[in-house]
Amino acid sequence: MVRRRVCLIGLDGANSKILDLMNLNLNITTKLRSTLPPYTPPAWTSLFTGVNPGKHGILGFFTMKQNRPSLVSASDVKYPRVFEMAAMFKKKSIVINVPLTSPFKALLGLKYMTIVSDWAAPKQSIWPYGLYKKYSEYLVKPPYEWCKYKNLKDYIKRVEEYTRLRLNLYYDLAEKDDWNLYIIVFSEIDWLLHRIPEILEKNSINLVSNVLGLIKKFILDMCNICENVIIVSDHGFEIKIVELNLNSLFAKSMAKKG
Repeated sequence: MVRRRVCLIGLDGANSKILDLMNLNLNITTKLRSTLPPYTPPAWTSLFTGVNPGKHGILGFFTMKQNRPSLVSASDVKYPRVFEMAAMFKKKSIVINVPLTSPFKALLGLKYMTIVSDWAAPKQSIWPYGLYKKYSEYLVKPPYEWCKYKNLKDYIKRVEEYTRLRLNLYYDLAEKDDWNLYIIVFSEIDWLLHRIPEILEKNSINLVSNVLGLIKKFILDMCNICENVIIVSDHGFEIKIVELNLNSLFAKSMAKKG
């Protein structure tokens, strides 16, 4: 029996301008609205569950537990995601960098999954845990703290090094012959856009071309492996010029309270 394979590639923070910069020729494209709020946790969770944040319960990075703010986790997601649904039908999935997959034990159908934790997980890990020794050199801390790097080129170099290193893991898992669904989220685009938003206006493209090229090559390689490759994003970025009058906002706020 021929095993049909589907690959879903998430580009965090990407929009049509980023796809143009990557020069990706896609067969079918469409624009969708993100969630409200348009943040990484609720948007990706809605995409993978098929329900809105009011149903799956993820509204942001934090939730309240015992009257204290707490980071959301897989335990807070109230609906099964597509890889959990696939497990219900005994279909095997490889799940990489998908937000809120930690702790692994909170997911349904673990025996049908191979999971690499996302950047916000308390610790970079892999399921089944028996694979940790084999892949530990690739489970390094992701460079998501873009604001802590004073030198822009140093940060971009760090992101590129991280991407190159992790791709060894991504390709190795893709070479397994027993999976039906391969899901991966690349957060690098989101990190870079936070630090270099001007690339949306086609400025400083040379700084990010290597990282975008690595991701593009992976996408094209997966097109040769899978019958269907779907590229999705959680939200886009736009440069806005807004005049904000704080006194006016305060006055309106006080008027409402009065």
